[in-house]
Amino acid sequence: MMGASTFTMRLDDNIKRAFEAVTNNLGMSMSTAITLFVKATIRSQAIPFNLALDPMTTAQTEAYHAKVIQELDEAVKSLDDPNIKWYSTQEAKKTLGI
Repeated sequence: MMGASTFTMRLDDNIKRAFEAVTNNLGMSMSTAITLFVKATIRSQAIPFNLALDPMTTAQTEAYHAKVIQELDEAVKSLDDPNIKWYSTQEAKKTLGI
C-alpha cells in the first residue's frame, strides 16, 4: 500500500458547499473528486479541461476594432500636423539624456 499525504487548500465557503453537494450527488467525497482531477492531470500531462479567457462579444470586438481604426486615422493625420515636433531616434535620445 502506498503512503498517503495530506493536501490542504482554502476555498470560499459557498464554493466548498456547492462542490461538496455536487460530489455527494455523484456518490463520492470531495477528496475522491480532487484525486480524480489530479490523476487525470498526471495522465494527460495537462489540465483536463479547457482554460481560456472569456472571448469578447461581437459588439465588443467591433467597438474595439472601430477604436483602433480611429486611433490609427488620428495618428496618420498627426504626421502632417505642423504643430507636432517629431524627433529622430538620435534627437530623442539627446533630449532625454540617454
